[in-house]
Amino acid sequence: MQTFERVTGANGASESKGQLQISRNVKTRAQRVIRGIEIADLWTDPQTGTHYALAVLRRLQAAQTLRDDIDRLDNATRIYVDKANQEKDPLKRIAAASRAVEAQIERASAQRSLQVVDVTGRGIPSPWPLAQLRSERENLIQDLTLATRATGPDSDAVHAVLDGAVSAAGFTLKSPDQAQFTLTAAFDNGEIEQREGWYWQKGTLELSLSDRDNKVRGTQRWNIKSSALSKSDARHRAMDQMNKILKGDLRAVLIGFADNK
Repeated sequence: MQTFERVTGANGASESKGQLQISRNVKTRAQRVIRGIEIADLWTDPQTGTHYALAVLRRLQAAQTLRDDIDRLDNATRIYVDKANQEKDPLKRIAAASRAVEAQIERASAQRSLQVVDVTGRGIPSPWPLAQLRSERENLIQDLTLATRATGPDSDAVHAVLDGAVSAAGFTLKSPDQAQFTLTAAFDNGEIEQREGWYWQKGTLELSLSDRDNKVRGTQRWNIKSSALSKSDARHRAMDQMNKILKGDLRAVLIGFADNK
């Protein structure tokens, strides 16, 4: 969930700050529609004991609720698009572009519902084609350059996993002197324990992002656990788990670092 609010400064100009909620929660979207439902009649089948209810949804009320949601999401998108275009920090530009995409994904759902209850069947077409917003976000992601490094035991293997995850996420790998940011992975794999014929590998993977001024923009940690019938297999499975985590989470983690001060 992301938040913002629009405030008017002393000079009359509007700016974004804090708290409009953008949520892709399916339950929340459903509640927006069903809160206008009225129960017109109740009936119980005397033979089975099954209870029935006749629910009535007023078309105009439901349509207005959806239009209000669409207006809110369009306002959010407008602010995020403006920030993506104006922000100088490349990480914050990607974060803003991603939130614009998220807002329009939710808007598309509201639009589909509105087309059902709207007497015209048209709803409110979006000013921002979702495919275009996604393309612009991907371009920003490709433009962000990262240098990678790994520390700790098995650093070569961890480094290879990290490079693969960066490429899979769509970012561009560069040398340290050319990159905008440096991404460091530290894997503390601890000692392998043997219990009941199984070898257990436990460790912690820490990922940190720093800029050219060596300012840390964010850190993220994951617990790594694996087991196998041999030490080598236990280590191999730990690396597989790390690879799966990084390829699944890396993009979202780096975008989340944009909110750190």
